[in-house]
Parts: sequence; C-alpha cells; structure tokens
Amino acid sequence: MPKQLGLPLPTPSEHGELLHSGERHGAVLIWQQRAAKRKWTKVTPSQDLAKAMGIHAGQTDRFVSVNEFDGWRLVKLLRSLRTLYVDLDNQRDIYLVLDALLGAGIPDPTFIVKSGRGLHLYWLLEPLPAQALPVWQAVQDRLIEALAPLGADPMARDCTRVLRIVGSINSKTGDTVAG
Repeated sequence: MPKQLGLPLPTPSEHGELLHSGERHGAVLIWQQRAAKRKWTKVTPSQDLAKAMGIHAGQTDRFVSVNEFDGWRLVKLLRSLRTLYVDLDNQRDIYLVLDALLGAGIPDPTFIVKSGRGLHLYWLLEPLPAQALPVWQAVQDRLIEALAPLGADPMARDCTRVLRIVGSINSKTGDTVAG
C-alpha cells in the first residue's frame, strides 16, 4: 500500500485535523444526523476543531464538511476548498480502487476511510479560494467518472458535501467508520 495510505486515522479529532490542517479560512460544519433534532455545529477558525470533532467518537451518523464556508454550507458561501473526494458505495477492495486510479493516470488518494458501506477517498489540497471552484469541479467530476465502474456515487460531487466522521457509527450497517 502506498505510504500515504498507511496513515493511522483512529479518531474523529485526527480526521478533522487532517482534513482541515494548517490555517483555517472558514467554518467547518459538523452534522449529527441522528440527534433528537438534526443538529449542526459550526466550528469557526478561532475554535478548537479537534475538541469539536472528538465528541463524535462512538456516536451514530456523524458527518463533517470537507471544505470550509462563511457560515453555512452553500456554494455562494464557500470560503476554502480543502479536498477532493469520491464516495464509493458498496466497494471495499482498496487495491481494486488503486489499480483503477493507476489505469486512469490519477494519483493515489491522500487517505481512504472505510465508511461502513464502502470507501471514501480523499485527495487533500493546499487551501484554495472559492474562485477555484470551476477547476475543482472539473477535477472532481473526472475522479467520479474514472471510478464510476467501481460504484462512485454520481450524486456526491459537490463542494458542500459532508462525509462520515472516522470513529462514528454508520447506522445502516452498525460498523464503525475507520481510517
């Protein structure tokens, strides 16, 4: 397995810190889908993201934004592009995925998360301004196109996406989301 894919990612805090490492430029949003009331938490750049993420270990259906926003998860409020991603439904064979990427001439992802129903692939970026969205979207679409035969979710292609938090529980399978 490529060196970067061997990164241990056992906690929600480490997941958040890896996704939003360095200087943060906007809010990171955390969603508690199965709370009594669907609850959103906005973590601003001045707040401790590791602490905000840490409380989600062992909790059911918790998600984090992969990019940063000025307040809410709307394209018009996009502040910083932090990652490209692919949500592979019902795909658990990491080596098959890596072979498909190699065949398509696409670099290996920075890290992979086992979502409980498949895989989330992440390619971390140096923070990019919102003005880079058209290029980001073209690359995002290419990643999904290349992995479509392996189950890439064609609906999961937007910059406002939230993905499952490592260490949380996927209620659909009962599995712990693992990095």
